[in-house]
Parts: sequence; C-alpha cells; structure tokens
Amino acid sequence: MQLRLVRNPDIISEIAASGSGLLMVGFAAETENVVHNGREKLAKKNLDLLFANEATATFNSDHIEVTAYTQQSLWQHKAMRAISWRAICRRANLG
Repeated sequence: MQLRLVRNPDIISEIAASGSGLLMVGFAAETENVVHNGREKLAKKNLDLLFANEATATFNSDHIEVTAYTQQSLWQHKAMRAISWRAICRRANLG
C-alpha cells in the first residue's frame, strides 16, 4: 500500500498576512525544541499568541502543560487552563 500525502494550505498564515485585525492564535505540538520551534512559528506565521507543547507528553494524560508565546512574553510550562485564562485576561486589557 502506498499513501500519497498532500500539503495543506497554511490558513492561519494567510489570514494573519491579510491584515484582518483579528487576534491570531496558533497551536503547535512539537516533538523537540519546544521553545525554539514555538518562537520560530510565532514569528513565521505572524501570530499574536502561540500555545506549544511537547506532543508525546500529552498522550494518555489529563494534565497538559504548554508554553505560551506572544511577541513580548513567554510563559513556560504552565497548566493549559491557567495559561489560557491569563491570555484571555491580558487580551481583555489590551482592547
């Protein structure tokens, strides 16, 4: 059996580049170099906020820790619930 894969369009990058004014939030499941790869994706995709995690660490787990990035901040290894709330609160104060 041969499986032929097709690359999907990078929709979030296209929307971010359009200047829509929307808050652009991305998610990345990384298998290595979470901090470095997350910062790179945040910049490359022109996102406002990126949540990244160690992909294999979440298998069979109810507790997910993520690293969240903005252009100015890095919140590393926090529980997803806590970091999501912090991001929402910061966004509310921004605008």
